[in-house]
Amino acid sequence: MATAAHQPPQRTTDAESEEERRRRQIEENQPAIALLRSWLEDDEESEEEQRVAFEELARALDEDRLSDRKLFPWLERDLRRH
Repeated sequence: MATAAHQPPQRTTDAESEEERRRRQIEENQPAIALLRSWLEDDEESEEEQRVAFEELARALDEDRLSDRKLFPWLERDLRRH
């Protein structure tokens, strides 16, 4: 049984081949770029969710205190401005 000899990848030497290699690399990178962009969008959404969750937690902690002093007095002032 004859086996094919292993051939190393061809090296590109002319400008057109280099341009083709770059085009292919850009094309191959697109899924990774899309994934990174989706992570950025998720981070923006989660920042808003985290802010809302913190405000709810701070409000609940302030409401259940035995003292009349608030832990987060600035929270009430910030909410009045918005």
